[in-house]
Amino acid sequence: MSYYRTFQRALTNALLIIGLVSTTVAQAQVDTVARGLALAPPTQAQLEAGGLRAALASSWFARLSKLQRAAARAAAFNPEDAPVATGVTMTVNAATDSSLQMSYLASANIPLFRFAGGKPTANNSGSGIYFPVSSVAPATNGNIGSIAPLPTDASAWGWKAAFGTDSEKVEIRLGTSVGSRFRVSVDGRYVTKALTPGLDFIAYIVLDFSGVKAPRTITIEASDTNAFRGVSVVANSLIWRPEPDADRIVVLATGDSYSEGQGATSPGVLAWTQILGRLMGWSDVRQVAVGGTGYLNPATGLGRSRIRNQIPRWLSINSDLTASDVDGIMFAGGYNDYSTIGGIDYTPNEIADEAFYDWKLARAAFPNALIMVYGPFSGTRGPDQRTRDMESALAAKYLAWGDKNSFYIPVSPVPAGNNSDGRTSWFSGNAAQLIFSGALSGATNGTLARSFQGTTASYTIVFSDGSTRSATLTSGSTAVSWSGAVTATATAAAYFTARGTSEYAVSDDRVHPSDAGHSLIARRAASAVRAGLSRL
Repeated sequence: MSYYRTFQRALTNALLIIGLVSTTVAQAQVDTVARGLALAPPTQAQLEAGGLRAALASSWFARLSKLQRAAARAAAFNPEDAPVATGVTMTVNAATDSSLQMSYLASANIPLFRFAGGKPTANNSGSGIYFPVSSVAPATNGNIGSIAPLPTDASAWGWKAAFGTDSEKVEIRLGTSVGSRFRVSVDGRYVTKALTPGLDFIAYIVLDFSGVKAPRTITIEASDTNAFRGVSVVANSLIWRPEPDADRIVVLATGDSYSEGQGATSPGVLAWTQILGRLMGWSDVRQVAVGGTGYLNPATGLGRSRIRNQIPRWLSINSDLTASDVDGIMFAGGYNDYSTIGGIDYTPNEIADEAFYDWKLARAAFPNALIMVYGPFSGTRGPDQRTRDMESALAAKYLAWGDKNSFYIPVSPVPAGNNSDGRTSWFSGNAAQLIFSGALSGATNGTLARSFQGTTASYTIVFSDGSTRSATLTSGSTAVSWSGAVTATATAAAYFTARGTSEYAVSDDRVHPSDAGHSLIARRAASAVRAGLSRL
């Protein structure tokens, strides 16, 4: 079907060009005074307009085809679902392995690596490479904005660095911290799917292949303030830039802190946007989203800007890209437009009107990119009626837009029983995770790992052993008690009136997705994107 539509649209564009010539011919035949019976050729402007339409159509279909090819390959093999790598052990050390004598400083050997997630930028000392991807301007407190020569508004999220080597032992040097996490893969398979904690300052990550020398592609995935410092291998080995993906695909992901990856153990590695990229075979996902913002919300109090003002900065901060490099753009805004903004309660239609402006602005800047518009996330909001009204308004505005190179993905539609196609909301209920400071043993009280972020009220706590207790949770407090002893792990959940997917999918800040929540979003998004690609 896709080949037939490709031919049909190409034919339509060809007929449009022919139509321009035919119109000019007809005008010449009737305008005998001005031109006699001579056939006036089409003007340069007409030829350029027709040629531009044909060029845009050709470029779009080539882009769509590679998105479809990448999706098909990823459905057959992707690192999220593939078995882990074998024949390799990984250790994380506080000092370098002196047996690895061939050392490559990342900042001095950029051509030997393939990067993704942001523009690779060396710091002034040359000790590491950072990956600016988004801008919090006009604020000046980007999460890597204090690192010269980066602009003060710059933030980084998920990034990866890949290289080829034939060494039987490899050391990756990562500028890191105790609280950061990373993952390493060998030939597209993770060494371990669990995230590995970093160390204070520099982590020396050693991959040992038990003396087996063979060409391999090694990739490290890390996040935000982590710096890629370099690689060391044995004396008789080399590193090289890996072959590019069969179809290099660059996708920009905008929205808010959900798209930044907040709530995940590692905002870059486990953000739903990055997981989706791996499930879809996208080479380079750039999290241009800015937390706290929305279609209308400029993150009041944080000094940031709404999405319409972020769009012009996408390519300035990602200056290693041009508009033609961008294959896809994901809009996932609306969560922060739900509440009062600067004293104003915007209606769902007003939010949708602003979203419409943003989609058109992105289309003008990226004429051949696939635009994927997501409905609003609900978190612990149910989704309630206002969230569903926002969903309906956004969907209606999208349909009115009529853009042919895009699709809309419902996130918070009406319940499945009330619509014809059986769609369900991605989040349900008003529960969220509750994390205690340690496991519970015959306990009638506990201490939360961090203060409770919700409204003070009586909640039902669901413990890991399946038992439930009623308890009052106080906003800002870590203390909680209940009647009846409980023996369970440190992970529980608390809900106010309704359980649902939010019970495990929303983190204990009661706003952002947990690791499981980011995975849930990514997998539902992957199904929706595959369906959308098949319909184009």
